[in-house]
Amino acid sequence: MTSKYELEKAIWTELDFDIMGWHDAPVYGMALFSDSTTLTTELVFDLDYIFEWINPVPPDNCFSFWIAPSTLVFKNITDLAIQMDPKPPASPPLLA
Repeated sequence: MTSKYELEKAIWTELDFDIMGWHDAPVYGMALFSDSTTLTTELVFDLDYIFEWINPVPPDNCFSFWIAPSTLVFKNITDLAIQMDPKPPASPPLLA
Protein backbone atom coordinates (compact mmCIF):
# COMPACT_ATOMS: atom_id res chain seq x y z
CA MET A 1 0.00 0.00 0.00
CA THR A 2 1.69 3.16 -1.16
CA SER A 3 -0.98 5.79 -0.55
CA LYS A 4 -1.14 7.95 2.56
CA TYR A 5 -4.31 8.33 4.60
CA GLU A 6 -5.07 11.82 5.89
CA LEU A 7 -6.98 11.64 9.16
CA GLU A 8 -9.79 14.21 9.18
CA LYS A 9 -9.62 14.72 12.95
CA ALA A 10 -8.21 12.99 16.01
CA ILE A 11 -11.41 12.83 18.08
CA TRP A 12 -14.80 11.94 16.68
CA THR A 13 -17.97 12.57 18.71
CA GLU A 14 -21.66 11.71 18.68
CA LEU A 15 -22.08 14.44 16.06
CA ASP A 16 -20.08 12.27 13.64
CA PHE A 17 -21.83 9.00 14.44
CA ASP A 18 -24.13 8.98 11.40
CA ILE A 19 -21.25 9.36 8.93
CA MET A 20 -19.05 6.72 10.53
CA GLY A 21 -19.14 3.10 9.37
CA TRP A 22 -18.96 0.22 11.86
CA HIS A 23 -19.11 -2.69 9.39
CA ASP A 24 -16.38 -5.28 10.05
CA ALA A 25 -14.73 -3.29 12.88
CA PRO A 26 -13.24 -6.05 15.09
CA VAL A 27 -14.03 -5.63 18.80
CA TYR A 28 -11.31 -6.77 21.20
CA GLY A 29 -12.79 -5.75 24.51
CA MET A 30 -15.85 -4.37 26.21
CA ALA A 31 -16.15 -2.81 29.67
CA LEU A 32 -18.79 -1.18 31.80
CA PHE A 33 -17.63 1.54 34.18
CA SER A 34 -19.85 2.92 36.94
CA ASP A 35 -19.14 5.94 39.12
CA SER A 36 -21.07 5.80 42.38
CA THR A 37 -20.34 9.44 43.21
CA THR A 38 -21.86 10.83 40.00
CA LEU A 39 -24.24 7.88 39.42
CA THR A 40 -23.12 7.61 35.79
CA THR A 41 -22.19 4.55 33.75
CA GLU A 42 -20.11 4.25 30.58
CA LEU A 43 -20.03 1.38 28.10
CA VAL A 44 -16.61 1.19 26.42
CA PHE A 45 -15.51 -0.84 23.38
CA ASP A 46 -11.88 -1.43 22.38
CA LEU A 47 -11.85 -1.94 18.61
CA ASP A 48 -10.01 -1.40 15.35
CA TYR A 49 -11.84 1.27 13.37
CA ILE A 50 -11.64 0.92 9.59
CA PHE A 51 -11.12 4.41 8.18
CA GLU A 52 -10.90 3.35 4.55
CA TRP A 53 -11.22 0.21 2.45
CA ILE A 54 -8.58 -0.03 -0.31
CA ASN A 55 -9.72 -1.93 -3.40
CA PRO A 56 -7.45 -4.77 -4.51
CA VAL A 57 -5.02 -4.09 -7.32
CA PRO A 58 -4.79 -7.05 -9.72
CA PRO A 59 -3.46 -9.66 -9.52
CA ASP A 60 -4.33 -9.35 -5.79
CA ASN A 61 -7.92 -10.05 -4.86
CA CYS A 62 -7.81 -9.03 -1.18
CA PHE A 63 -8.83 -5.66 0.19
CA SER A 64 -6.43 -3.60 2.28
CA PHE A 65 -7.49 -1.20 5.00
CA TRP A 66 -6.50 1.97 6.80
CA ILE A 67 -7.27 1.03 10.41
CA ALA A 68 -6.49 2.42 13.85
CA PRO A 69 -7.00 1.17 17.39
CA SER A 70 -9.95 3.09 18.77
CA THR A 71 -12.13 3.42 21.84
CA LEU A 72 -15.88 3.82 21.43
CA VAL A 73 -17.53 5.25 24.56
CA PHE A 74 -21.25 5.45 25.30
CA LYS A 75 -21.89 7.76 28.27
CA ASN A 76 -24.74 7.87 30.79
CA ILE A 77 -25.93 4.33 30.07
CA THR A 78 -29.26 3.24 31.60
CA ASP A 79 -31.39 0.12 31.14
CA LEU A 80 -28.68 -1.67 29.15
CA ALA A 81 -29.64 -4.90 27.37
CA ILE A 82 -27.07 -6.83 25.31
CA GLN A 83 -27.63 -9.79 23.00
CA MET A 84 -24.54 -11.59 21.69
CA ASP A 85 -24.05 -14.52 19.33
CA PRO A 86 -21.81 -16.99 21.19
CA LYS A 87 -20.59 -18.64 17.98
CA PRO A 88 -17.21 -17.54 16.59
CA PRO A 89 -17.10 -16.31 12.98
CA ALA A 90 -16.71 -18.97 10.28
CA SER A 91 -13.23 -17.66 9.51
CA PRO A 92 -11.01 -14.94 10.98
CA PRO A 93 -11.10 -11.54 9.27
CA LEU A 94 -8.41 -11.01 6.64
CA LEU A 95 -6.39 -7.85 7.21
CA ALA A 96 -3.64 -7.15 4.71
